[in-house]
Amino acid sequence: MDKIIIGSWASKLALIQSRYEIVPGISSVIAAAAYAGIPITHRDYSSSFHVLTAHNPERISFEHLAELKGTIIFLMGLKKLKELTDLLLQHGFSAEKPVAVIYYGTTSEQLVIKGKIETIARKVEASHLSPPVLIVIGLQCFWILDSWEI
Repeated sequence: MDKIIIGSWASKLALIQSRYEIVPGISSVIAAAAYAGIPITHRDYSSSFHVLTAHNPERISFEHLAELKGTIIFLMGLKKLKELTDLLLQHGFSAEKPVAVIYYGTTSEQLVIKGKIETIARKVEASHLSPPVLIVIGLQCFWILDSWEI
């Protein structure tokens, strides 16, 4: 399902010379956050969510992201986390805005590292995580279930 959301499926399907079937499911964007106890939207904090791939931060309009009031979610952002947080800060995001980095969401290995935009890159680097991770930015990130967080 995530391949459809981030668009990598279209180029791969063009190469397939046989029949195929797409099986709908729940994206990790929703599943991992829910499993960590983080609501993607919340009536008091966020009425929308915005999913971005972090492969090419230069393609992201951080000016527009700063104007949005919704939850921001980055896929494939572990290696670019410091660059992403620096760009968010440069474009007006509060250094205090909560962030959760979810490692191996919905598995027995799930781990959630929470912090703020100004601190999360250091905390994640110190934890020596490897992909995959989901990065969730929004006020509701303080709702994380304590059993998953460090």
